[in-house]
Amino acid sequence: MPENQQFHMERLPYGKGTIDVRIPMKNFAAVLAPRYKPGLEDEAGAIREALENPIGSRRLREIARGKKDAVIVVNDITRPTATYRLVPHLVRELNEAGMDDDRILFLVATGTHRDNTREELEGMLGKEIVRRFRVINHNCQDDGIMVELGKTTDGMPVVINRLFWEREVKILTGTIAPHQGAGFSGGRKSVLPGIASLATLKLHHGFGMRSDKPAMGWVEGNLFHENALEAARMAKVDFILNTVQNHLKEITEVVAGDMEKAWFAGVKTSREIFEVPIPHPVDVVI
Repeated sequence: MPENQQFHMERLPYGKGTIDVRIPMKNFAAVLAPRYKPGLEDEAGAIREALENPIGSRRLREIARGKKDAVIVVNDITRPTATYRLVPHLVRELNEAGMDDDRILFLVATGTHRDNTREELEGMLGKEIVRRFRVINHNCQDDGIMVELGKTTDGMPVVINRLFWEREVKILTGTIAPHQGAGFSGGRKSVLPGIASLATLKLHHGFGMRSDKPAMGWVEGNLFHENALEAARMAKVDFILNTVQNHLKEITEVVAGDMEKAWFAGVKTSREIFEVPIPHPVDVVI
């Protein structure tokens, strides 16, 4: 190795510690990192602002006025959404529309994951919400709680939790971030895979729907995304409340309203954080 050869040094996470990587400068291309967008100083104010000025939709309290009941789909313990910050504002909108607590159901979008424990639910939603409301873990293997809504354009049967389908007001919550299969998380993913049957999930997550190429940030032409979106349309979602986080898991934006229009607004913000230019294609990425 030449004595005057220069190296780029980078400290990377490794196990529970770190490891120093030394790359010859002649082989080094770039360090790619998300653009920093600061977290919101007033998260509660931003949530209220989003609910008061929804994107492409009437305000939630207007949608709910005169309706019999509602369901709020929330992420399970495996997702980073700060759900406990969102749901009190949604409940307030529904209460102010004249809907009592016993008419509001929380459905945990477990997908194929295990049930969340009461302790986990209290951490996700807050003890007060768990005490006041009925909270149910979705069970993808229980065919007795499912309803089939038809098939997507690509022929995938859309079978989802009947508790969602039968409620008059259907609300989704979540976080919009780059996703290795769907392009971006959030929005329609609360329905598929969130509250779908195992049979539907096997098809949606199978080789026919998942790209053999990197799909992070890819939406248009992405079958995994397009079938999830079509399934959520068939499920007749009324309203979403999603957040966008920076790489430190701080909330940088809140979007609410129409399932597609509000979600795409959040995707735009997420792209501004996580899409970064590269100087040229490379052979090895660490």
